[in-house]
Amino acid sequence: MPHLKVYHPMPRFPALSLSGSVCELHCQHCTATYLAGMMPVTTPEMLLAAGRRLQERGALGALLSGGSTREGAILSLKPMLAAIRRLKAETGLLFNLHPGLLDESTAAMLAGAIDFASLEIPSTETVQRVFGLQATTDDYRATYVH
Repeated sequence: MPHLKVYHPMPRFPALSLSGSVCELHCQHCTATYLAGMMPVTTPEMLLAAGRRLQERGALGALLSGGSTREGAILSLKPMLAAIRRLKAETGLLFNLHPGLLDESTAAMLAGAIDFASLEIPSTETVQRVFGLQATTDDYRATYVH
């Protein structure tokens, strides 16, 4: 029988923002408000230190998220890839990524370091009107496939 695992955000599965409070989109549904409730980890060193503290305090893992680029990807994700992989190897923490739009090469670099992803697949109308992106539902489906 399948099992459903649920992780409550605090204190054992907090949200970490790879971009701090910065977002280039300011979508109508959020306007960067959600970022204020996340722990800012804007450099690889900050991410590693935060992850080690979480492990020491008995955390199970963390949501990795952040503000978006004008293209719909997480700001600062690519510069953080090595730190995410290192932190996973050192701590064994579970990582849930909220990726936004993700290209195939970045997805491949995250393989083995991310345990699961929280990905919405919105309508093209929502992508363009609410998120303000020149993207489509198919672009989000492509992220899912990667």
